[in-house]
Amino acid sequence: MHRVLFLLLNSTIAALAAPAATSATSANPADCTAAYVTVNGKHAAVQCGVDHPGGDYKSASASSLQACETICATDSGQCLTAQYAPARKTCYLKDGVHAGVHKTTTNSIIFYTRFTPVPIPPNDTSKGCASAAPPNPWLLNGGFENGFQDTEGPGYGSTGSGAVILNNVAFEGCKSYSIYPTTAAVSGNTRYTSFGIDYFGLSVGGQYNFTLTFGRPTPNITNYTAPLVQAIMQNGIYYWDHLCGAKDTPPCTVVGTGGARGQTTVPQFTAQTTSGILYFRIYWTDVGNDTVLLDDVRIQPM
Repeated sequence: MHRVLFLLLNSTIAALAAPAATSATSANPADCTAAYVTVNGKHAAVQCGVDHPGGDYKSASASSLQACETICATDSGQCLTAQYAPARKTCYLKDGVHAGVHKTTTNSIIFYTRFTPVPIPPNDTSKGCASAAPPNPWLLNGGFENGFQDTEGPGYGSTGSGAVILNNVAFEGCKSYSIYPTTAAVSGNTRYTSFGIDYFGLSVGGQYNFTLTFGRPTPNITNYTAPLVQAIMQNGIYYWDHLCGAKDTPPCTVVGTGGARGQTTVPQFTAQTTSGILYFRIYWTDVGNDTVLLDDVRIQPM
């Protein structure tokens, strides 16, 4: 059924060919390697050529990015993010995590807490919630919390859809991105939306996978054809599937907070470019108005 529906959508998808990957504006300073690290027993992500403006509470001299990491990790628990400017040999300590931007003169270290799937009160930013997405060394803003920034701009290429950040309905914390149709459902009328996230720092020819969790904000089963979710990278469709829990799709296997139900996929790919955009597209193909819930995206070397 999935393959047949995908073929029927070919004419629509061809007209909406994936935009060409664009080069990120950042360059990796020589002393930085993007990676997950552990410093003083704390988990962190190192991002090269990225700044997270705002939240500075003090600065300190540091001879290297590694020295800056240690300063942040041992600073009485207040430091959550640090930016290191190699030219200035300066480490800027921050007490929060803000949306990232490309900046060739800066490297970042972001400490984070592993999220636990427990009921969390709305607006609570403790016990697993975060105001921004959990960090990823190879994605500028790799999630759909407050830190999510649509690279294409809101509603780019969309026909009749909207989005909102949902609180206390998620798979790894208490926030996620909820996408829903805003135009009337008409049989035979395909509605869609498209948006993207910057990736950077990949090694051309390197083997990677990306993890995507998506689903629905409620466990309800619908009687309509499920929305189709695509992940598009480097001008190729690397993953596509229909939302779980509908009349013609398997039950959702991932149980999140606040009634969220979903599925996780881990497609593999070979990097053809060091940087570009990971696009997502969602299609509603009949009269169903299912809301699609998107949580965090990961890129990881194999």
